[in-house]
Amino acid sequence: MKACLPILALGALAAGHAFTQTADTRAYDDRLRASMAGVTSFQGPMDGGWTLRAGDQELYVFQLFDRNGVVDGAWRDPRRPGAIEASGFLDQAERRSDRLTLRLAGRVANLKVDAEGRLSGDLTEGDRTVAVTLRRRNR
Repeated sequence: MKACLPILALGALAAGHAFTQTADTRAYDDRLRASMAGVTSFQGPMDGGWTLRAGDQELYVFQLFDRNGVVDGAWRDPRRPGAIEASGFLDQAERRSDRLTLRLAGRVANLKVDAEGRLSGDLTEGDRTVAVTLRRRNR
């Protein structure tokens, strides 16, 4: 059995049916692959889940969407579980080649990409500023 089954073959196997791939099913699978490649080509480097930390403490969790260099997304403050004001949408995000600025609910994270590709900088919350890092989640 091939390591990568066509999409229609997976459906047939799940339904308990025999599957014979035809030219039509191969064309359908090829169109699906091309569509997926097209969608992912619009995703920028910031697309996905991220965590902003000060040392070992999680300050904010982000789900970012980076489409053709325009970043947007949502945030959550894990320090305040269940609080209504502990999550929301970004007010503004600005990504330049080596910098990222995130504005959320009166807070500003100014981050810079270092030589190893890591994002670090500072977070200003009111009159307090702390050193932070931004890391992709689950890595």
